[in-house]
Amino acid sequence: MKVRSSLLTVLLLIASYPAPAMAGSANANLNVSASVVPSIIIAPPAPVQLDEYNPIATPYNPVTPVTKTAPVPITLPSNTTGKITLGQGQNPAPDSTDPTPVRRMTDGNGNYLLYELYQDESQTTIWGNTNDTGLSLTGTGSASNVNVHIKIPEGQNVPAGNYQDTVQLKATL
Repeated sequence: MKVRSSLLTVLLLIASYPAPAMAGSANANLNVSASVVPSIIIAPPAPVQLDEYNPIATPYNPVTPVTKTAPVPITLPSNTTGKITLGQGQNPAPDSTDPTPVRRMTDGNGNYLLYELYQDESQTTIWGNTNDTGLSLTGTGSASNVNVHIKIPEGQNVPAGNYQDTVQLKATL
């Protein structure tokens, strides 16, 4: 009988032990996050070839400035404001500064041709290389053309030749 009573005790213990839940539901949260990196894309603009500049005034050839507009494709993230600045170029005049650049093209032989870069078509706002003299732009997430207005002022007496310069364009958020 002792074996039976032990067996009965074991069976009673098993029967009194709570059974695992077989039905029901449970909830948990999955947290998801990402960081959006502030990025700017400046597509390399095409080289700008200005019209011929004639420094000699005659009754038949009035001296006038040479102007041109160069589009530069820039992409900023949507609803993000950026600042576009233009450097002084590789041949700045001795009195040139980032806020008021005096840019010059060179023929490589020590001769310089002054030129100006403007933010506006009316050529009243010189484009500088500081936060205050840069151009503000609000991004759309797509490329937008930013126009650089170029002017070679009249009245420069320079030797004939091919003049050039390179200006760094910088966009910051």
